[in-house]
Amino acid sequence: MTAVCVFAPFDKNIEKPSDYPEYGEVLARFGEKERGRIEGIKRAETALLSFGGLICLKRLTDGIAPENKKLTVLRDGLGKPFFEEAGIGSFNISHSGRLSAAVFTADSDRGVGIDIERIRAREGFDSISKRFFCEREREYISRSASPEKAFYTIWTAKESYSKYIGRGLSSIADTDVFSVSERREAYFSHYALKADEEDYIMTVCAPLRERTEIINGNGDVEIYEIQSGI
Repeated sequence: MTAVCVFAPFDKNIEKPSDYPEYGEVLARFGEKERGRIEGIKRAETALLSFGGLICLKRLTDGIAPENKKLTVLRDGLGKPFFEEAGIGSFNISHSGRLSAAVFTADSDRGVGIDIERIRAREGFDSISKRFFCEREREYISRSASPEKAFYTIWTAKESYSKYIGRGLSSIADTDVFSVSERREAYFSHYALKADEEDYIMTVCAPLRERTEIINGNGDVEIYEIQSGI
């Protein structure tokens, strides 16, 4: 089974990751490279979002790892994270706006990808679509009653698939998410989220169509699964 955790790491009493009581515990779980990466992020907001992703990952892996078990996070040349320890599972992390998210599967032979994006005004969408989207994807947006949500549904599907196959953003323009789905190369699960009066789209990419468990890390993020036709 695939599981997703969504977490809003911003709080009036939290200005930086080290303000979290579980700061040391989370970084001890995932190794010195992740500690160095988090502590090397100079922008406080970005550091909080990145640390929020690790909080999500810890909550997803707490059930399979004893409290003192270290799961060392490493990253390949394209930035894809993975566990150094064999047989633990596969995961991916994303963040946008005020939210962090992580996806995890205990099956180490299966990849997973996730992307979350805050919905913004439509400015610049047309030029991005012409550069990165195929004709069928552009038609999907133009026919939609909500072009902004349709745009981010396509974009998050493309990004989550790129993370799933481990090729990074270089593959986005070459990916037709409708063809990926039709050929059953991977399956997409789409979600609409709302937090702090802002709307988000989140897509999970996995090799099987199966139930996805959602963990609402704060309890106050609204999360709804949506049907996109992709």
